[in-house]
Amino acid sequence: MDRLRAAASRGSITAAMAPSPADLATMSCSSSSSPRARCPRARNHRTPPWCGCCSLPPSRPMRPRSKPRATSLLVLCLTVLAPACGPKEAQEVVVASRRSPCVGAFPMLCLRYSEDGGEFETTYNYFEGFTHRWGVETRLRYHVEPVADPGADQSDERWIADEIVSEEHDPVGTRYTLGFSNDSPDSGWFVPSGDRLLMLDTEVDCAPELCADVLQRIADGTPFSATFELTADEDVPLRLLSLADK
Repeated sequence: MDRLRAAASRGSITAAMAPSPADLATMSCSSSSSPRARCPRARNHRTPPWCGCCSLPPSRPMRPRSKPRATSLLVLCLTVLAPACGPKEAQEVVVASRRSPCVGAFPMLCLRYSEDGGEFETTYNYFEGFTHRWGVETRLRYHVEPVADPGADQSDERWIADEIVSEEHDPVGTRYTLGFSNDSPDSGWFVPSGDRLLMLDTEVDCAPELCADVLQRIADGTPFSATFELTADEDVPLRLLSLADK
């Protein structure tokens, strides 16, 4: 009997210790005596029904997601390459109505050009997309692009023709005097072309004796100068008038 009374007494004490719903409503979870401090930690985070202020343990703050590496690389590439891929600065040049013999890796008829009204200079380079015509002085707009890995005898720049701004035609009969170094018999400045001569890429009309004289000088390796006049025929633009020793 005494044991039953003691058990009942303990049960009533436990019941008295449990807070009523009204008490839970007025309790502050931030106070040191709140049920949060007395709530048991269960593995499944469940709490007794009277621990109304208990909450799950705070979760770890989520780390901000880093941008994908591919995106970073793309931004870097655009930053580096954007200036190279942007619009090229246009330049203007005047290309002379005649070309000059020159020797680089092989004999050539080099363009002559002038910038900003200066004197004409000879260049081994050429303008991509532009074809020179004898007797036509051309104002040309172009841009320059670098060559990544030029060969030993190649330029490190590409000149790209964008637009022909204007043209001026020399009168028919205009004379041009060109000098040929002719350092070796196989220089190839002139070769027979029917009853005419082919000066590299240009057809030249000439009297039979002058044609023969040119070929003989080429065979002998003798340097000489030649005077031509402009014709009205674009297919045969030059006529040989005379030869002279250099």
